[in-house]
Amino acid sequence: MNKTPNYQGYFLRGLGGNSEKLGIEQQNAMLDLTEGVINGPVMLNGFGNTDGATGVFSAVPNKTAWAIKYEFGWTNATSIKFDIQNAGIPVANEIRPINKAVKYIIKAE
Repeated sequence: MNKTPNYQGYFLRGLGGNSEKLGIEQQNAMLDLTEGVINGPVMLNGFGNTDGATGVFSAVPNKTAWAIKYEFGWTNATSIKFDIQNAGIPVANEIRPINKAVKYIIKAE
């Protein structure tokens, strides 16, 4: 009977810190990237508004960056926010691959 666990596809991390308990799968995660707001002439649909903002980009409500001129007149450019959570990416206080916590045993001769 083979009692060696199958850790294929997992990053093995030492037990402690932000790890889960021994042998428990911990999902991958990114740091929450919402630090900046892009202010400027963002023209997602060609006319200065943000109707086309999708995925990690979203319009900042009631925040106009500045007016811009295009061939048919003037329009306001709305500020755009970048947030990776809008794309369904899991976030944490660390960057990590999918992993399991283990205790390392080092054999020295």
